[in-house]
Amino acid sequence: RCPRRDRRVVAAMGAGASARAEDKPSKPIVLKALPAALEHVIYVEEKWPLVVDPTEQASRFLRYQRGSFLIGESARDMDPEHLRQLLVGCLKCGSTFVISYES
Repeated sequence: RCPRRDRRVVAAMGAGASARAEDKPSKPIVLKALPAALEHVIYVEEKWPLVVDPTEQASRFLRYQRGSFLIGESARDMDPEHLRQLLVGCLKCGSTFVISYES
């Protein structure tokens, strides 16, 4: 039997986040609350989210969302020109830009 995995995902604010100690930039959330948490961070707090997920559950969810899903270990995905084109496209269309580093 596999050991029980923790179903929490840590969502932290990315670019534009405050580095002050009183601003708590990260908070653990359950996977079921991920879509609402991402929407809140982007539209209410106006910050870019960074999702750290050791269980890889969030990457499975984000893979099927509208936008670009890249594998960090792939040389083709990490080509600077390829990254630039996808990032610009995602910013223009308001879609997700995910780089997954699997363990």
